Amino acid sequence: MYKKSSVYPERYYHISRKDLGRECTLIPSEGYSPSGVSFAPTIAKCLSAVPYYFTGQRADWERRKRFVKQGNIWYVYTPVKKTEAISISSKMTPDVLYSKERRVLGNVKVKRIGKIRVSVGYNRWKIDWL
Repeated sequence: MYKKSSVYPERYYHISRKDLGRECTLIPSEGYSPSGVSFAPTIAKCLSAVPYYFTGQRADWERRKRFVKQGNIWYVYTPVKKTEAISISSKMTPDVLYSKERRVLGNVKVKRIGKIRVSVGYNRWKIDWL
């Protein structure tokens, strides 16, 4: 049903508005099918799914601007080691078309690699490392 895959240190990212510490273990989030921890190949692709504001095939940048104003500081994490994951069908999770995410189905140890400030400009994400 799912294609087996992997996420790699410094090549796949997870973002959080909370500082989860220098190293931590992420647990699968509930409410998604299948439940897991999502990683994307770029930070911009992580942001494409958080939040998933699309109108038809186009991103709704006005809603994204309002969302960013609610909190524009994010913490960036990457897996500590190569970890087994799955690739999800876009039929199950439509944002996969944009995020190219892979999902780890169990707990995954990650390390924080930085902190970013996110804004929206000219219908694209602007990311500044802090």
